[in-house]
Amino acid sequence: LGIWDHPNGHNLWEDTMSDAVSNLTFLVAILIGGFVSMHQSWWNGQIGDYDRNLSRSRALIALVILYFKNPDQRVEMTRLINLAFNLAVMSAQGTVEDGEVFLLSEGLLRPGEWDTMVTNERTG
Repeated sequence: LGIWDHPNGHNLWEDTMSDAVSNLTFLVAILIGGFVSMHQSWWNGQIGDYDRNLSRSRALIALVILYFKNPDQRVEMTRLINLAFNLAVMSAQGTVEDGEVFLLSEGLLRPGEWDTMVTNERTG
């Protein structure tokens, strides 16, 4: 039984298990680090997309105000831009199909407009 007990007092089984636990701890730390890094990268992408969409919507509203002279056309175009922006955000959140009441309450959606949009394709 020399395989289990070494003459110098070390136990091969305990040494092997100690090495295995050490390696497993290192592996778990790498996996958790990769998981956190992946989610942080995804979150940064989501925030970046939101920021770009918001900036582009603001720029488009500024262009609409400069281009259209008729106040009614300006109001309608800015409503549609804000509607598209909110639909894009809701689409990213996965809540676009439940957004009719919110969009109506905000004045971005007119009665009957929701039904003219294609179901499951209401994206900004």
